[in-house]
Amino acid sequence: MGVKLRFDRGTILLTGLPANMNLEHSPGVLWDPRVGAHRAPAHRYADVAGWLRGAGIEFEDIAPAPRDTAGHWVAVELRPYQEAALSAWDLALRRGIVALPT
Repeated sequence: MGVKLRFDRGTILLTGLPANMNLEHSPGVLWDPRVGAHRAPAHRYADVAGWLRGAGIEFEDIAPAPRDTAGHWVAVELRPYQEAALSAWDLALRRGIVALPT
């Protein structure tokens, strides 16, 4: 199997596409000269997979191994404004809008 899909920094990296593949109707697939392969936005994964299947191209989905999260969670001390926000949320019967900075 030559075509491989791999998640890479917010995108789907496609390697091994046939050289004669028509990308005109591809779901956001573009050439990335930095890595010498094609990329598509990660949110288009289902579209890319369906596009490849529709073209009769088999592909291998290389998913990263799941991480072991056991024992990695640590309780953190909230800042005063975080404590106040959490208390207000509890007083509102856990209803409201949460806005998180990026």
